[in-house]
Amino acid sequence: MATARTFHFRLNSTHTDPNNAVATLHVEQYVNDVWQPFELNEYMPGFQIFAYSCFICQHTYLRMNATEQEMNLAFISGTFTLTTSQDWEVLSVDAEFDAYLSAGEATPKQVNDLIDRMKGCPIARNLAHNVVKHTRLSMHGLSKEDAPCSGSERSLPFYTPKTLTNSTLLSLNSSIL
Repeated sequence: MATARTFHFRLNSTHTDPNNAVATLHVEQYVNDVWQPFELNEYMPGFQIFAYSCFICQHTYLRMNATEQEMNLAFISGTFTLTTSQDWEVLSVDAEFDAYLSAGEATPKQVNDLIDRMKGCPIARNLAHNVVKHTRLSMHGLSKEDAPCSGSERSLPFYTPKTLTNSTLLSLNSSIL
């Protein structure tokens, strides 16, 4: 029986107003049962770069389109899994993003618009039509108390808010990749 190959990534990013520029970006890949920092280099296998590119393209389109909708992002956390056949044919991609607004709330229409725009990611548009594709996007209101720590204050590489003072949470699922 053929063995599938699976690539797992996760990221955390912080952003600055008003253009959602990336202030910090931390990406890790799950390799040999351990999360390891992911850094592109000239010795990295091409398919590993392709899998990362699928993930970061969705992150970029989320940020760009949030900016167009005048949503100021504070923080994004995301996970991504790409599965291939033994022969490297992409079988499925699963992405999940939690985006935290620095102020205000997102409406369901805004989140739907974001998802529709994320479909324009060039890598996603060029995956084969038979690939099983799934993405979840959740938008959270965020207060100053919930904001992720910066640099040396961060005790864990991946931030998970302990509470959300703004109870608004919009979560939508879509086959957008």
